[in-house]
Amino acid sequence: MLNSPQNNALNIVITHRNRDINAVKNCLESLIAQTLFEKIKIKIFFLDYGTEDILAQELKNFIENLNKKVLLPSGEDLGGVSKKIYYIYHNSKGQFWNKSHAFNLAFDFIKKNNLQENILNAEYLLLLDVDLVLEKNVLAKIWEIRNENQTFILPFYRLPKNILANDAFSNPLEIQNSLKNTLICASGNIFFYEKWLEKVGGFDEFYRFWGMEDNDFLKRLENAGSKIVFLENEKLPIFHQWHPVLSQILPKGWQTQINAYFEKTQNNISITPPLGVWGVNRITENIFLDFFNQNFDKNAVTDCPIIELKSPFEKSFLEVTSAFFGLEKGKSLIFFGNTDFFQKTESKKNKTFFQKIIKFLNNFFQKIKFSYRFIDVITHELGYLSPLQLRDWVFYFVLTHEKFLEDYYFFQENEVFCLVITKK
Repeated sequence: MLNSPQNNALNIVITHRNRDINAVKNCLESLIAQTLFEKIKIKIFFLDYGTEDILAQELKNFIENLNKKVLLPSGEDLGGVSKKIYYIYHNSKGQFWNKSHAFNLAFDFIKKNNLQENILNAEYLLLLDVDLVLEKNVLAKIWEIRNENQTFILPFYRLPKNILANDAFSNPLEIQNSLKNTLICASGNIFFYEKWLEKVGGFDEFYRFWGMEDNDFLKRLENAGSKIVFLENEKLPIFHQWHPVLSQILPKGWQTQINAYFEKTQNNISITPPLGVWGVNRITENIFLDFFNQNFDKNAVTDCPIIELKSPFEKSFLEVTSAFFGLEKGKSLIFFGNTDFFQKTESKKNKTFFQKIIKFLNNFFQKIKFSYRFIDVITHELGYLSPLQLRDWVFYFVLTHEKFLEDYYFFQENEVFCLVITKK
């Protein structure tokens, strides 16, 4: 990707979507405060992968103001003429999180802007988690021990809820000692010589949601010849800011699939990221917004098929698939429903005495591990569908038919959902 790397230059890449804005600000401020800025050229590329509009605008404004405060190595104030932080927005709203795609988009942005501002010709790259904050000398310490043939994994400590980022920096050694049991060497924070990115080709976008994309990237770096090194934590006060546990459950069976895929491809070195156009021309988002603003009125959007989820839902799923392949190129369809329709089937109030007895016997036979279980008649006949089951069907529909999709937009909130898909 680079033709002539310059000495003393570092590019930092961060990916993000809808995270706590104060944590993001802390992360960026800790980077801008790095003493290494006084010695070498550093650029930060912040790839926002579809954050909601209000938060995205606030982040963009914050970064613009932060750029005005940054000094060049010579001490000259930028005054907004140049940039240290590039805010890159990719409209992936309504699409599943894909960190691999987000990183590849950032790499592509850097490549395309190479001639304009010469920002690509950096000697090293740092991929960083948006929840991290770094003590001001961390990057300088890493820079001192850099090695073309080694890839560094940056360890970090997890801060408890009662310790804020600024508090950690007031006495980092004391904080480190108190948090020894929280030390994590996560593979997602990677410092490496830029030429290795050219050899491996970027991240593998098969990995969706979270998990294994970092392991795959590191394995291919290692296969290409770079030695993976876990840095010593005592010398690097890096802290992970507390946030509530993100309880996003992976689609059913997905962990098994990505594990199998990793095993199958672990001897690979280079890949060619697809870098699809999703997020460029959001036909589906506009259709969804029209439909949503009309309270899911079937008459609101007249130029595309509209399918409502009904029981039995297996039939509805087949109707969507059939209708999709019947679409002309560039045409869309809407699939929507209300999960409250299914939740009612679980209400004790709506169950007859006989149905309650069947449910009781089902639970009883399950507890004693009896070899035969009654079928739960109410669930089987009326078709209970959980929000996760619905999401999983959408996920696997998108995954399976990806090469036929021009774009998609999936909305799910409380009992309401809507999927808009456009045929390629």
